[in-house]
Amino acid sequence: MSFSFRTNGNYIDFVHTDNTSLAVESVLKSLHNTSRCVSWSLPEDETRITFTVDEVQYGNVLITDIDFDGTAMNSQDDFETGITAMFTGLEGGGAVLSATVELTDAQIKALPTTPIEIIAAQGSDKMIFAVFATLQLKNYVADYTNIDATASLQLVSTGTSAGTLVNVAQNLGTSLGNILAAGDNTLNWLQLYQGIVSNTIVPATGSIPSDFNNQNLAIKINNQGDGNLTDGDSSTTLKVTVYYVVVDL
Repeated sequence: MSFSFRTNGNYIDFVHTDNTSLAVESVLKSLHNTSRCVSWSLPEDETRITFTVDEVQYGNVLITDIDFDGTAMNSQDDFETGITAMFTGLEGGGAVLSATVELTDAQIKALPTTPIEIIAAQGSDKMIFAVFATLQLKNYVADYTNIDATASLQLVSTGTSAGTLVNVAQNLGTSLGNILAAGDNTLNWLQLYQGIVSNTIVPATGSIPSDFNNQNLAIKINNQGDGNLTDGDSSTTLKVTVYYVVVDL
């Protein structure tokens, strides 16, 4: 099954096709090119995309089965570039996106000293605004230890403003132990608070735009100087998904 997005005057026709040669089987939806009724997310399999058109979801579609005016897509980046070019209302944060990383046991333990990137910088005069996150501990065998009672899980920039804290996934304190030392597999969801802070949850009121401009987003643990985590198990992973919009500065 292939899908085509085709320019039709001031409208975009979303078409189910037999291939990318523009042979039409059926027009599924026709939307004005300023519509915001399109959103997408990025599966872990980078050869696929999940997108929604006017509340109908198309899940894990092969990138190469999608074309824009006859030009086939080759990557998730191609899809994002193509869809925002066609639907001008999506540019600058029109869609809620998601990015997922699944951390290995070694990466989990090293989070206090080695942040792991989740979202790459989006380019000049663009800011990542994170709104929500989920964390899933998988293949639990044993608790992680050496977690300070006031440790916090953080989203940080590691780019040109290296070390600047861009987001705090809330100061979890002993709750961090409930994620990594809960005695079982766990699923947690966190509201994110955007701001330039150290260990405190604050809104971004009055923040300097350059602190957010063209910055990536990485996950780390502030373990209050107690070093890396210990114990756990080599088979354990932590799946982290961040939902975000890209804002024009």
